[in-house]
Amino acid sequence: MQNKRKRTILSWLVSGMMVSFFLIPSAIKLSGSARMLDAISVYGITEQGAWMLGILELTAAVGLLFPKTRFWSALVLMLVMLGAVGVHIVHGDLLRALLPLGMIGVLMIFGANIRRVEPCRAYHSARRNYQTQDSWL
Repeated sequence: MQNKRKRTILSWLVSGMMVSFFLIPSAIKLSGSARMLDAISVYGITEQGAWMLGILELTAAVGLLFPKTRFWSALVLMLVMLGAVGVHIVHGDLLRALLPLGMIGVLMIFGANIRRVEPCRAYHSARRNYQTQDSWL
C-alpha cells in the first residue's frame, strides 16, 4: 500500500514537471511571435509546422495529466523529442540536441516504470486466452 502511494505521488510530480516543460514551448509556438519564427526558420520549420508542433505538444502535455492517456502522451512526446534531436544533429547543433535527448530519457523512464502499460497487459491476456483455446483442439 505504501509503495503504491509513493508511486502515485511520484507519478503526479513527474507529470507536473513534464507538463510545465512542454506547455511553455507549445504556447510560444502557438503565439506565432516573430522572434520564435526566426529561431525555428533556421531549421526549416514553417509557421504552419510550428502550429502543428505546438498543438501536438500541447495536446500530449495535457494528456500527461490523465493516468489513462499518460503512457501514450509520453510516447508522442518522445517521438517529438526524437524529431528535435534529429533536426539539431542534421543542422550541426550537437549541444542543443542534448536537451531533447535528456527529455527522451525522462519520458522513457516515466512511461515505462511509473505507469503500468494497460495495452500490453491486454495483449498478453488475449494471447494467453488464445493459446489456451488452441490447446484443447
